Amino acid sequence: MYVYKINLYTYMYIYILYIYVYIILMDSIRKAPSMEQIILSVKALGAAIKRWRKSKNLTQQAAGEAFNIGQVTVSSIENGAPGTKLETLFRMLAALDLELVIRPKNKSQKANTRVSQW
Repeated sequence: MYVYKINLYTYMYIYILYIYVYIILMDSIRKAPSMEQIILSVKALGAAIKRWRKSKNLTQQAAGEAFNIGQVTVSSIENGAPGTKLETLFRMLAALDLELVIRPKNKSQKANTRVSQW
């Protein structure tokens, strides 16, 4: 009878450990930004860059150093401020291991896009 209790406790421990690991994995997957994002405005681009920076656990200061730009510039880009140089944008994308893809909009996106977003 005693051996049975040890086995039962062992199985319970393994099961609880399995649930714990599952919860940790699901939490990390939920927090990760999605793989692809459709950007329709400057503010959306800034928000996407901010999400990716945070997913890599970088502060604005650390990201600025990686991009070879100032923290103020990182902040203004993440807030969607106009006037960012394309060179700066591409340095940020490269430092975050991101790329820019240009493709035609599908019909449902065309119907939902307003010129006033820019």
